[in-house]
Amino acid sequence: MAGIALDKAEIIAIFLEALLYGICLTLFCITLWVLVNKPAETKTRSLMLAIAISLFVLATAHIVLDFIRILEAFIFLRDSIRGGPIGYYGNVSNPLHIAKTLVYITQTLIGDSLVTWRCYAVHWGNKYVIIYPVTSVAVCAATGYFITWNLTNATPGSTIFQAGGAWITAFFVLTMSTNVYCTSMIVYRIWTSNRSVASYHQSTLIPVILALVESAGLYSSTLLALLIAYLANSNGQYPVLDTVMPVISIVFSLIILQISFGSSGIKGSIGNYSTREHASTSPHGFSTTVPSYPLQAISVEISRVTDSDDTNVQKSSKDQKNSMPEQMWEQA
Repeated sequence: MAGIALDKAEIIAIFLEALLYGICLTLFCITLWVLVNKPAETKTRSLMLAIAISLFVLATAHIVLDFIRILEAFIFLRDSIRGGPIGYYGNVSNPLHIAKTLVYITQTLIGDSLVTWRCYAVHWGNKYVIIYPVTSVAVCAATGYFITWNLTNATPGSTIFQAGGAWITAFFVLTMSTNVYCTSMIVYRIWTSNRSVASYHQSTLIPVILALVESAGLYSSTLLALLIAYLANSNGQYPVLDTVMPVISIVFSLIILQISFGSSGIKGSIGNYSTREHASTSPHGFSTTVPSYPLQAISVEISRVTDSDDTNVQKSSKDQKNSMPEQMWEQA
């Protein structure tokens, strides 16, 4: 087996997970404050709150299980288990290992379902757009829980690479492809919408696109590193795997915060131009902005018809162009 020893890999894993969990906790508190205090659609805000709390609770459960395992491996059960800490961590059918695997799979499925729902909502309920991600999430769920069953029934001495095999590879590939696909479709939809109104709408949605791309890049790069380490049969996969848990929660919080704190700047830039904007809400809870055309000067031709007893005289006159005063321009 290439790479670092199993016990050392687990120590590095708990260190990195604790470090990222601190970031996760901080961002979660800020996100909670933003979602509770910022005016928003009630249903959307309730959903975002539920997801934020669920992701944080699962990340917390995962790190608690890891701390219990490290205490058992290096302190409580060190001398009673054959092989010491390496023997303890090498037992893939350990109930605590099964529990943390279930937590990881559930966390991943929530994250994948969320990005699929975002894709569906941004495309205004176009079901064809989410055929692949919905199928991928369903297959990912079946694969993930089958892996858990495999680990439960693993023969003594089996490694994670033997017990999981190609199923774990398939799980990593499915979840990574789902996130790349959905993020690409969301960014494409926002970009095309922004470009189509660029001629009369002076704001830009580039900050929103950057927030999505950066967050997706963080998660996808972590999954890619995990996949490479697993395919190399390296114990280095354990530190990467344990960091995925807080990263999922971090990515969710970053998207909420970047868009929330960036929206005021976007709206401020809109205020410098003579356009009207009317807020509307999609059927799926996403608030959108529908811009109207700027007010412009127009020319009016008026025809007057005068009837008399003898003759009908038609007079026409044309008003000159008048510029509408700037003070009469309104903004919503």
